[in-house]
Amino acid sequence: MVGRRSRLRHLSAARHGRGCAGRGAPPWRWGSAQRTWTQEHGRSWSSLADAHGFIRILPEGRSDPSDSQSHHWNDCRANVVSEDVASESDDVGFVLAILDLVAESVRFDPDRVFVTGASNGGMMTFRLALEANDRFTAAAAVIANLPDPSECRPLADPIPMLIMNGTDDPLMPYEGGYVAGSACERGRVMSTRETVDLWVAINHADPEFIIEAMPNSSWYDRSRVVVYTYLAGADGADVVYYEVAGGGHADPGRERLPAAIQAVTEGKNRDIDGPTEIWAFFARFLCAP
Repeated sequence: MVGRRSRLRHLSAARHGRGCAGRGAPPWRWGSAQRTWTQEHGRSWSSLADAHGFIRILPEGRSDPSDSQSHHWNDCRANVVSEDVASESDDVGFVLAILDLVAESVRFDPDRVFVTGASNGGMMTFRLALEANDRFTAAAAVIANLPDPSECRPLADPIPMLIMNGTDDPLMPYEGGYVAGSACERGRVMSTRETVDLWVAINHADPEFIIEAMPNSSWYDRSRVVVYTYLAGADGADVVYYEVAGGGHADPGRERLPAAIQAVTEGKNRDIDGPTEIWAFFARFLCAP
């Protein structure tokens, strides 16, 4: 979670869950939210926080029963067999309690709170945007789709939403299906197109999008970024979708991932910096009424 020292606060419920290599194979992980968002994405987020004066709050989901160093959020996935993912934790209540606790000691504008996350943290971002969007100004979900079927309560009001997904993601299937493959028993998700379309409908956004191809500044990464913007209609909110063609299960950016993680996540786009794009999206709403 993130916020600003004097008048702005930005919440980032960010979390990568542990991965699965199938039955009988050793698991892999990114580790804690603090490590993931201070080492891998954190250089960008740290510099952005210093430049713009917001603070970050990095909560953890519950510890996995099979590995206390890994954590998962209860992100609305239904019919999950894996005990590491299956959860009845009230993680929405947990995140909101953290906000209330921080408010007791840190001065911030409760109308300028933002939430973002990647992978399992991105799916938890969707849940917060669906079930607690009265507490957040805007949301951004990275390498994440909505669950199918879902246990989320369908009571969402419009909230500005950014989605950033790779078309070649080996773990969060772009076309929908089992997360990390059926052998991992981690539930199913919608396709990215279905996820975007649902948010366009929730936000009463114009289904006719504006398209922008980002400069291919890092041609060697075999990846391109195209941005689709669905403008808000009356009493609605924008949806912005970053399609990372050739991108895998990684936040775009120029930092290098460890070789073991890169082998699992596959393609990483280096044309854009994910946190910079997300903050630019959030910053549009700092002066909104």
